[in-house]
Amino acid sequence: LTLGGTFFLAFWPLILVTIAAFSACYLYFGPSFVHFASNRSTDPPPYIDPYVLL
Repeated sequence: LTLGGTFFLAFWPLILVTIAAFSACYLYFGPSFVHFASNRSTDPPPYIDPYVLL
């Protein structure tokens, strides 16, 4: 314990506040608050020849 093995205990309030805020937003906005990237279909960026940039 003298080597700083319990330093993370000081962050518990921050961790709990973050979890509480996320939970409150999820309960207020519902499942639409969390989105999944797999639902969006985007095109890849166009290919640009590196020599054109030089």
